[in-house]
Amino acid sequence: MALELYVAQGGQRLRCGITPGTCAALAAGAATGLLLGRPQACARVMTPRGIEVEAEIQGAWRGE
Repeated sequence: MALELYVAQGGQRLRCGITPGTCAALAAGAATGLLLGRPQACARVMTPRGIEVEAEIQGAWRGE
């Protein structure tokens, strides 16, 4: 999951990346699908800047 994107702000070139909030949203989406009986191979989320981030789901399982 590589995200090589830069934005200009205040005369500087800032690198965009995957934040903890983005990772939490991906995990929550994957967990919701699993709980609803619709396991997914990947999770997607749209960032506030309009960038779609996709991550492969690994090791998902549902207990009793």
